Amino acid sequence: MPITKKQISNFPLTPGIYFFENFKKEIIYIGKAVNLRKRLQSYLKASNLGSWTKKMLFEARSVSYKTTPSEFEALLLEPKLINQYQPKYNIQFKDDKSFNMIAISKEDFPRVYLSRKKDKKAWYFGPFPSGSEVKKILKFLRVVFPFRTCKKILKKPCLYYQLKLCPGCPIKAQKLQYQKTITRLKRLLNGQVKNLLKNLEKEMRKQSQLKKYEKAEIIKNQIQNIKYIVLNWQSLDQKSLSLNLSQDQKMEILNKARLVIPKLFKLKRIEAYDISNLQGKQATASMVVFEDLIPEKSQYRRFRIKLKAKPDDPAMMKEVLKRRLKHPEWVYPNLILVDGGKTQVSSAFKALKEADLEKKIFLLGLVKEEEIIIKPVTKNSRILSFKRISPSQKDLFLKLLIRLRNEAHRFAKKYHLLLRKKRLKLL
Repeated sequence: MPITKKQISNFPLTPGIYFFENFKKEIIYIGKAVNLRKRLQSYLKASNLGSWTKKMLFEARSVSYKTTPSEFEALLLEPKLINQYQPKYNIQFKDDKSFNMIAISKEDFPRVYLSRKKDKKAWYFGPFPSGSEVKKILKFLRVVFPFRTCKKILKKPCLYYQLKLCPGCPIKAQKLQYQKTITRLKRLLNGQVKNLLKNLEKEMRKQSQLKKYEKAEIIKNQIQNIKYIVLNWQSLDQKSLSLNLSQDQKMEILNKARLVIPKLFKLKRIEAYDISNLQGKQATASMVVFEDLIPEKSQYRRFRIKLKAKPDDPAMMKEVLKRRLKHPEWVYPNLILVDGGKTQVSSAFKALKEADLEKKIFLLGLVKEEEIIIKPVTKNSRILSFKRISPSQKDLFLKLLIRLRNEAHRFAKKYHLLLRKKRLKLL
């Protein structure tokens, strides 16, 4: 018998984790909620559920819950439980490599970073279903507990040290203090919020008694920041009105994308490029990045074209791609989208070929107004022809490409207008 309103009528109106179970009492899906009762009721009321969610609900026979003191603590608990129980509707969409985990290296001066693979060289926290949420966690917690992210310890303090987000390099003189910071960070990521706050308050009182008021003030700020994060956390689920599992829409977009590029198995990172100029003058280019189908504005890049002042968009596109591909530290995308037709796609392909990446990164063009996808048909690293694809205007993959193209256009034009404005001031 499927889930009914009666089963969830007594659920609390508080944050927590919910568990869908099948007739064998096996947990098939784990989710988090700001309001457990309302979240579960939404599954029964919604008429626009995706196929993934419908299948899960059809199989579910019971639902249970575990309350948490806050939404933030539910966010930390959810990946631990997913890792423990491995529910099939949480893990089928992604293999182990694509899960987002927070890693803390096992070094004297540990490094904190994101990882999708496990080894014995680090402690791991996760997996987190949302890449955006895990980045948000690290962004806020770094303010509370400054940590190192660089792969090699630098000789001089970096920008993050100036921003008070890193203890600074070299940090040998602060070894014990830094290790204490990492220990506290690990406890927080393990969900031990209450105990951590209790210990910090004890440490603050101790420092005050020793008349080390500056240290006491630092700990006081840490306590206040942790409480603020815990009490005011706004997750992506809260901002979005989607009632479906996050996999539903992603699966549909990926399936539509595979109709265009059959060998495309994931859309982890997409980059889109556009050129903006006035008869070749003040020419600029943009690179916008979507990760997990979400804009990642911290990774946007803008380029000032170095070619001579003449209108040649295809040549400019090739220049920009060549410059970008010299930066593997930016992480290469699964797909590159260029604004334009055959000539722009040809130029972009040449850049990929010169970098020996034409077989590793997929390439598409998108023609303005007509919204036609241009796909190069290749063999032996040569373009034989171009395929023009006209999906329905309701096609989710096309909508994604249009959004990427428009964002790239906006970002390139913004920089171009800035250069024109500066040029006018000099006249």
